[in-house]
Amino acid sequence: MYLLFTLLMIFITSTWIIIQERKKKVLEKSVAIYALRKISWELIAGIFMFLVALVLCYFFIESLIKAFYVLYNSHLIDSALDLFSTEILNKVQTYTLENSMLAEWAGIISFKGTGLKYLISAIGIGGSGIITIHHELQKSAVRMDGILLRMQKTSWDKITYYQWGELDQGRTLDGDRSYYILRFNVKASKIEAWLTKNDMAEVELLIAPDDKEAVDNILAKALAAKQ
Repeated sequence: MYLLFTLLMIFITSTWIIIQERKKKVLEKSVAIYALRKISWELIAGIFMFLVALVLCYFFIESLIKAFYVLYNSHLIDSALDLFSTEILNKVQTYTLENSMLAEWAGIISFKGTGLKYLISAIGIGGSGIITIHHELQKSAVRMDGILLRMQKTSWDKITYYQWGELDQGRTLDGDRSYYILRFNVKASKIEAWLTKNDMAEVELLIAPDDKEAVDNILAKALAAKQ
């Protein structure tokens, strides 16, 4: 059961990333200007979750080795895979208790109580962390038909306002760079508006100085088309 859950979560995470990568290839065909990538709190949180998952994996492996050492040497299991079977663990637990094999019984109780919880937690937290990191590493861009925000396309008809900020400089995922902050007011979807109680959302793109003129030309054409 637990092994199946582990494989299922790995499959779901891998499938999600593959789908996003294929989607990216399609969306990037019409990209005009890429924006610089910001260091976001979401990215930091994703990295933190991944590190926590690694720590939990260490505790799980430590618990697995201890349980396997005790049970295998007592000839109660044939392989480490038996430790992932709830049915086998329950049978061995009953057998050790009935035969007063207290060390072996305690090993099973410890593994079931904490070891497997470490595994489930590591998979859940690690999978969420990997998906978050992958999402936050995606580039935003300006297109002729709208803007691309981390794989999410927003057409110009949903953008009501934009404003350039002053030239700034700071650390980005693309290095220590100078950039302009380009702010957009975007019409929120019905679900977003209901959740946030706001019909508008503000998004930002970091535009390199060398790309500002090209972006201005795209914005001028987009506004002209809307009028």
